[in-house]
Amino acid sequence: ILGRYKSNFRQAPAAPDLPRSFTGALTYKDNRDAYRKAGNAFKESGFRVGEQSDFDNVDPVHSSNSYHYHDEAFDITHQTGDYNESIAKTGRLQQLIQSLDLFDEVIGPLSNDPNHATHLHLGGLKRPMTAEDIRLIKSLK
Repeated sequence: ILGRYKSNFRQAPAAPDLPRSFTGALTYKDNRDAYRKAGNAFKESGFRVGEQSDFDNVDPVHSSNSYHYHDEAFDITHQTGDYNESIAKTGRLQQLIQSLDLFDEVIGPLSNDPNHATHLHLGGLKRPMTAEDIRLIKSLK
């Protein structure tokens, strides 16, 4: 899927009028709907959305400066019943999210980070998701 879209993909322009944190990411406080829309897009695509208060409790296990404590991060997993298939699908989502340049932090199964070998950490939404972003996420197989 990525190969077909990557060559023709044009980045949506950043929305400069939206409140942003010092990192350049959208703040949850001022962009709740954008974060909720993103989380719902993942849920509707069969992923479990965790560690963000609109979808799950935020556990006190993250670094002290984590986006999670500002509701600006998600931990995403896919659970198909087959471990390897689930990890592969989460990896495909990681590749897609990186190509779309949606989040400031993208750490997952393809990052060689043992703390993120089974899930995808997405922190600091850079721009609201578009209908095309959501379509691409839902098209992951």
